[in-house]
Parts: sequence; C-alpha cells; structure tokens
Amino acid sequence: MIKLIFCLLFLSFIWGCEGSRFAEQFVSKHIEEGYDKFKNTTLYKTRPRIEIISDFGSDVSFWASYVCSEERNCTPSKVLLNFYHSSQFGYRYTYTSELIYIVDGKRMNLGILDSYDFTRHPSLPKIRVEQMSKYISFDDFKLLAYGKIVEGRLGSDEFKFSYEDREVLRMMVKNVQK
Repeated sequence: MIKLIFCLLFLSFIWGCEGSRFAEQFVSKHIEEGYDKFKNTTLYKTRPRIEIISDFGSDVSFWASYVCSEERNCTPSKVLLNFYHSSQFGYRYTYTSELIYIVDGKRMNLGILDSYDFTRHPSLPKIRVEQMSKYISFDDFKLLAYGKIVEGRLGSDEFKFSYEDREVLRMMVKNVQK
C-alpha cells in the first residue's frame, strides 16, 4: 500500500513537471517577447496572428501586444489590438470603423479605431492592405481572454473568437500575472 501511494505521488510529480514544460512551450510558441535595449522596453505580442473569418467572408488577421518599461513582467495599463486586412477588391474599413465586442452576452463598445492606415501591397499592386489598431484597458483585455463566448464586429464584419484564439489571449494574461 505504501509503495502504491509512493508511486502515485511520484507520477503526479512527473506529470506536473511535464505539464509545466508544456505550458512554457505553448507560451513561447504563441507569445513573442522582444527586448529593446535602446528604449529599455520589452514588447509582448501574440503569434502567429489569429485569423478571423468574418460572416461576410472577409478574413482579418488579429494580434494583441503590450509594452513593459524597464521591468520584464509588468502589468500594462493598456493593450493594443491590431487588425490587418488585405484584399484585391478594395478597402473594407474606414477611419470611422467601430470596434464592438459582445463577451458572454455583455456589450463592449470600444468606439472608433485609434489608428487606420491603408496602402497597396509592395509586391502585389492589385492587393490593398489595411492596418488598424485600438488600445483597450488591461481589464477589458482580460474580459476578452476569459470570456466563454466572444463575438466582435469591426466595421460591418462580424466574427467570433474560438476557444484556441482565446487560449492565446489567456496565456498573455497569465504571462503578466506570473
């Protein structure tokens, strides 16, 4: 009986270590960390970009990022949500495009985008590229990360975040809280 208990404790320890190693690998695979020695800042961002397929059939890449000054693990006051869209059919969004989320049935109207830039793709002139961003508070970002059902609308395009998409956002939150 004592041997059985000892074996179970040993296996629990081994599985706990493996789980921890898996979590570290998941974070390094999905969260990029870059230190700028000249600015003494560290940039954290999700990778690869999360592909959002909207109800309208348009695909938009999404990633989140935040910067820590001096300290490597800070709690940011705000998180930057970045959106990237390319199409041969013209520009889809405007300077006045609004970003709205519904998280577990509660509406989060984040308002008009903070930045909007459009250009033509450098090597494919028929392709138009749009880059947009919106700052949100870290608390609002946590709501997006931990919501069970997260839907959004950017301009007129509606989309949903999958469980896996939200898992990457949750890893960013956990990275802050270590």
